[in-house]
Amino acid sequence: MALEIYRKKRKFDVTAEPRGRKGRRGGDRYVIQKHAARRLHYDLRLELDGVMKSWAVTRGPSLDPDDKRLAVHVEDHPVDYNSFEGTIPEGEYGGGTVMIWDRGRWIPEGDPHRGYAKGHLDFVLEGEKLRGRWHLVRMRRRDSERGKDSHDNWLLIKGKDDEARSGRSADILEQEPLSVVTGRSMDEIAEGKGKKRVWHSNRGAKPVSSDPKPQTQSEFRAQLLAQGTPPKSKGRAGSRPRVAKAAAKSSAPKAGDKTGSKTGSESGGKSRGTTDVGAAIADVHLTHPDRVYWADAGVTKQDLAEYYVSIWNYMQPHVVDRPLAIVRGPEGTSGELFFQKHIASNIKQSPLRHVVDAKEHDVIAVEQLGDLIALVQTGALEIHTRGSRLGKLDLCDRIVFDLDPGEGVSWQQIVAAAQEVRDRVQAEKLKSFVKLSGGKGIHVVVPIIGVDWDTVKAFTARIAAEMAADSPSLYLAKMTKALRKGKIFIDYLRNTREATSVAPYSTRARAGAPVSVPVTWKALPRTTAGNQYTVLNVKKLLKQDAWAEIGKVKQKLPAK
Repeated sequence: MALEIYRKKRKFDVTAEPRGRKGRRGGDRYVIQKHAARRLHYDLRLELDGVMKSWAVTRGPSLDPDDKRLAVHVEDHPVDYNSFEGTIPEGEYGGGTVMIWDRGRWIPEGDPHRGYAKGHLDFVLEGEKLRGRWHLVRMRRRDSERGKDSHDNWLLIKGKDDEARSGRSADILEQEPLSVVTGRSMDEIAEGKGKKRVWHSNRGAKPVSSDPKPQTQSEFRAQLLAQGTPPKSKGRAGSRPRVAKAAAKSSAPKAGDKTGSKTGSESGGKSRGTTDVGAAIADVHLTHPDRVYWADAGVTKQDLAEYYVSIWNYMQPHVVDRPLAIVRGPEGTSGELFFQKHIASNIKQSPLRHVVDAKEHDVIAVEQLGDLIALVQTGALEIHTRGSRLGKLDLCDRIVFDLDPGEGVSWQQIVAAAQEVRDRVQAEKLKSFVKLSGGKGIHVVVPIIGVDWDTVKAFTARIAAEMAADSPSLYLAKMTKALRKGKIFIDYLRNTREATSVAPYSTRARAGAPVSVPVTWKALPRTTAGNQYTVLNVKKLLKQDAWAEIGKVKQKLPAK
């Protein structure tokens, strides 16, 4: 295609996009640009004969060789397009946000010209995120498509090698969501945080400001309006945070608190109010603190940060020294949500990075309150933990039974199910603790002395199977959704090495800003729903720590 089609689609008398020249032959550059246009997709580009051969991968790459991803062949792009990361205003060709998601070099296997013409390219990627063998295979056009001006459909397939993965670990998009160049999220790029370029392809357009830090709400709104894109922030400049009082009254760290002197009440006192420029909480600078994370409840980024300040002494024992996963929603619950278990590979130095094994990705971990607030800054709306410690990922020390109700199940039935789990593990001479999930159900948690995951899974599967066998009209030990109506699924599958469950006191990315809250067994019958406590009312429970004793319980799983 060379660059003729690329140039025909753009008007270079007004656009800042590169007109582009064919580069030198023999280049081997590779890039994937995440592009949120009409539909989110990932643009794969391979340098060949001085241009970037390009495919729009609709669902993005997968590390699973059995997962074949559609790659629509599009026009060649100039090599200098590889360095673009920014926004293209709505209404223009390709309007949306563009991120440099990965880059590096590609090494074709055999003659790339012959493979490209034949419709079967085999190559090795040496990127920062994608590595190993890959295949691009052109699909045959249907008879009805022959002769029409339509794009060829190809398939992008991961080769079977040491870099291949299966199951959830194959989702590299979830694990590595940030830019390899700037470390920014799509939301931060759209806001213009950091280096920013805006391209126009409509005639008569005027240059616009690229100042990434408007000083007031009115200035910010006046500015992604001048550009014909509504501002992302919907906050209230100068408003008082809802939980500021709770943050200011946060108690001092308890005896034995490992988080140091810059957590707890000292850090909570550092909040400097709410402005569009930013706010400092626990020595972390929050940008756009008035951004609304839960629109229905009016809870902002700063509200969330100050909530965590107020409950840190309760939450800290349950998240420190454990591998974390987060549900991120940089635009709040009304925007795109994604699950992240690992630190992006391009972020080499971060207090949130924890190296666990050279053979696997580094995990997310927090050591002090400031680390948790840093996660809030990235848009973390949920905090999840594994049932193991950082230094002992192969040993489980917290078992979780997740009681997941189907349609038509009453809250009283869910409470009764939790009490039955308690009684059954008590018959095994094990003490258990309970918390509301922040969603529809209840979690029953059993602390144990570390044991291998196979043993734990066998134990939990037995408890679930026994409950389902004794009361088949009430309980289900299989996750088949079609069978769940009127029943409670005793979900024991959270008890594997890679599985996670929502952390105590974590918020949930659901309507109303609910919180997963520990309660006592005595108080459980008085609860009304799994999501009855929220960021705005959970302070009612902060008079006592329902799980104060969980860390002191040392008990062994029965041998049978």
